[in-house]
Amino acid sequence: MCSHRGTVLVTERPERQAWIVCPYHSWGYGLDGTLKATPHIGGHGIHSHPDLDVSKHGLRPVRCETWHHLIFVNLLGEGPSLESVLAPLIARWPINYGSLRLGGVGSFEFKANWKLVIENFLESYHLPIIHPGLNSYSKMEDHINIFVGPSAYGQATKTFTPNTSLPVIPDYPAHLSGHGEYPLFFPSLMLGTQATDFFAVTVEPVSPELTRERYYVFFPEIAMDDAYAEARAATLKRWYDINAEDIGVVERMQQGRHSNARVVG
Repeated sequence: MCSHRGTVLVTERPERQAWIVCPYHSWGYGLDGTLKATPHIGGHGIHSHPDLDVSKHGLRPVRCETWHHLIFVNLLGEGPSLESVLAPLIARWPINYGSLRLGGVGSFEFKANWKLVIENFLESYHLPIIHPGLNSYSKMEDHINIFVGPSAYGQATKTFTPNTSLPVIPDYPAHLSGHGEYPLFFPSLMLGTQATDFFAVTVEPVSPELTRERYYVFFPEIAMDDAYAEARAATLKRWYDINAEDIGVVERMQQGRHSNARVVG
């Protein structure tokens, strides 16, 4: 947003340009965020003012780091590095996910609080009832809780063998072979790894009673060949169907939160 009156500067993906220009008073910023132009700030035709130090009024920088295909943003600009926070997960998953290709994207909306959506992801108790298909090859009794350092916690399944002909991720570690692991990276990034694919799910709290999920599924390069198109489509449909199966019951939990009969103590 503009450092002058707080006007939102960009509302859609722009064409390539060298400046960011405020639509209100045409203050102009370089792509590095520095304030470059302040038209008429000193009066008509006077584009500077002795009391305005442009070096102090650029756009605020945002701390940004990447891990494979994922971009992490820290709006506070404080705290440890992403690498140190992710270190326990990287040690557990010594996999080059950056070599994978994005194979599919999908989205869901839950008329429910985001915490209920995440709590549902973190438990396997509901698998036989809500996910009978998934439970046929990733059974509730084969699930365990995993703690991956102080920032990630979730479920793992000791058996994950869906019927698929997809090739395995290169150099996939033996200790994960035949398994599936699904930690939540606090507070709202849900991750999943299997031998044939990797997924990331972002959880966005739109309002206290509306949550938006967006999921991304990645496959090894060789799996993007046309020969695997049917297997990829089946995998994407499987993940879509599993997520969709949760919507109704999570929304019913949200409805139940409005009842005075439920006492939390």
